[in-house]
Amino acid sequence: KERRRRSGKQRSYQRRKAWINKMLSGEISEAMLKKYEAKENLMRDLERLTSKANNLYIQGPQNYSEVVKLLRQAIALQPTPGSFNLLASIYMSKSDPRSQRKATEMLMLAAHLGKSDEELWRRVYARYLEQGHIDEACYCLKRAAAALKRTNADSTAGLLKTKADLHLEQGHN
Repeated sequence: KERRRRSGKQRSYQRRKAWINKMLSGEISEAMLKKYEAKENLMRDLERLTSKANNLYIQGPQNYSEVVKLLRQAIALQPTPGSFNLLASIYMSKSDPRSQRKATEMLMLAAHLGKSDEELWRRVYARYLEQGHIDEACYCLKRAAAALKRTNADSTAGLLKTKADLHLEQGHN
C-alpha cells in the first residue's frame, strides 16, 4: 500500500486539529493554543515573504530594491540563513566596495545562524581574505573547522593549519 505525502496545508491542519483535541481534553491550555497559532501565522507570513522575494530575485536586477525590502521584513519576523544569503547575493551583484562589504556582512550573519554550515563559513573566509581582513578570515576558518570536526578530522586539521599559516604571515604568535 502506497503512502501519500501530505501537503503543507494538510500537515498544518492535522497539527491544529491535534492541538484543539488536546485543549478540549484538558492536556493544554487555551493560552498555549493561541501561542501555537501565533507561531503558525508567523511561519506562514515568513514563507510568503521569502517566497515572493525569491520569485522577484529570479526575475532580475530590476526588482532587487523590492527584494531587499521584502527580505528585511522577513528578517524582522525571523532571521534565517536563507534570507541573509539572498541579501548577500544581491549585494555581491553590485560592484562598489560598500556593497561588497555588506555582502560579506550578510554572509557572516547567515553563517552564524546556520552554525554548522562548514561550506558557508569557508565562503565567508574567502571573502574576508579577499578583502584583506585576516583576523576575521581566521575566525571563519576556526568556525568552519568546528562545523567540520564531527564528520572529517583530516579536513579539520587542514583548515586549522591554514589558519595557523595566516597568523604567522601576519606576525601573530
